[in-house]
Amino acid sequence: MRDDTSWSLGLGRWLGVPVRLHVSFILLGMAILFLCSPPGGPAVSEELLRQQLFEGVLVLGIWFFSVVLHEAGHIAAISRLGGLADEVILTPLGALPPRDFQFETQRELVSALAGPIVNLAVWLLCAAFLLALGEPGTSNLLNPFYPRDLLLGAWAIKALKVGMWINWLLVTVNLLPAFPLDGGRALSCMLGPAMGHRRGTMVVVKATLITAVMLLLFAVLLGPAPKGFVVAAWLPLTTIAVYLYFHAREQAQIASDDESEEDFLGYDFSQGYTSLEQRGEPAAPPRLGPIRRWLERRRQEKEARRQIIEREEELRVDAILQQLHDGGPESLSPEDRAVLHRVSARYRSRSESESS
Repeated sequence: MRDDTSWSLGLGRWLGVPVRLHVSFILLGMAILFLCSPPGGPAVSEELLRQQLFEGVLVLGIWFFSVVLHEAGHIAAISRLGGLADEVILTPLGALPPRDFQFETQRELVSALAGPIVNLAVWLLCAAFLLALGEPGTSNLLNPFYPRDLLLGAWAIKALKVGMWINWLLVTVNLLPAFPLDGGRALSCMLGPAMGHRRGTMVVVKATLITAVMLLLFAVLLGPAPKGFVVAAWLPLTTIAVYLYFHAREQAQIASDDESEEDFLGYDFSQGYTSLEQRGEPAAPPRLGPIRRWLERRRQEKEARRQIIEREEELRVDAILQQLHDGGPESLSPEDRAVLHRVSARYRSRSESESS
């Protein structure tokens, strides 16, 4: 299994967090610009070409900004809860960044829902502006497949409409009860305390497969695109269904590997406690599958990076506090403030763990 970073481009560090752009976002951008370009020919004016090119850039820019806000919601929640996002890979649907408090139900649940909540807030803000301006047809933008009159009106109206539709799309898709979407991770967190992590994961895996099948059925039922729309809904629906299917298989393999590892660590009491006396040399550890080996390697690499980053940040705290003392709060950069917030959150988390 290949690392996600091999399918992404680095965008540097934003507030101390490495950010990468997934190749799927580049493909989406190319598709948007292609769809917004009119067919060639002598009848096409230069002004129309320029307008539709700007519309494509507008849609792509707002989509990128909405995904960045989605990820910022995750990172803010993670940092607030004492976690550390060591990498963010931006995809068209957003992606939950890595965090260091996996399987802690409440923190995992809050961090999973933070991204959709941010998109919901942006959607409400855009809808409120459009309603205040008396823009007709705002309800048409609730259709995630065929938003009518999306690019009609002045540029400010177009931006509000695109922002409303894209953020509604991100909320709708990410709340599906399927891995690796935020809704699937939230459902897994809610099932974990009652059913155990592995059984809860397998329930969500089945929900993911059911969701993929339902999306394919919708793709068939919706049929061809209505007049005025170039892309039929079956294409994105089928793409998302295939995406969910392969992630469901991956999560099922991870859960299976976890179960095999725990079974190896347990004892067999089917013959009574004498089975402990009959044990000779300890058995060799079970051979891990390729996905499990990759996950273990990634976990070790992330843990090593996390420890290095935390040590570097804790070493910077004294200098930041001295700067705060000399120049006041306004002398601190956004990155310095983020470092102070993360370090203090980690200290609080450690204190709570020790006291409990």
